[in-house]
Amino acid sequence: MSIYKNSVKKPITTLLLFVGLVVFGIYSLVKLPVDLFPEIEAPFITVFTQYNGASAADIETNITRPVEDALSSISDLKEISSVSRDNVSLVFI
Repeated sequence: MSIYKNSVKKPITTLLLFVGLVVFGIYSLVKLPVDLFPEIEAPFITVFTQYNGASAADIETNITRPVEDALSSISDLKEISSVSRDNVSLVFI
């Protein structure tokens, strides 16, 4: 006997199998874990340097430029930018 002939002869069994599959699918969908905040790695690094009592110009020449020069040798580096303020140097790579 073929599966089609059995399905036509026993419609209740076919209906119950179908309902069972739907219930199992809904149950699986409800139990599927979904993470709202997945762990990702940011494609950038920030170098924060603090030097108390220094002006923005001093920070730029004494800290930011040497740090940029040292970090520019990193392979596959796409972009480097920096911010120099009073007492603080930020380098984004």
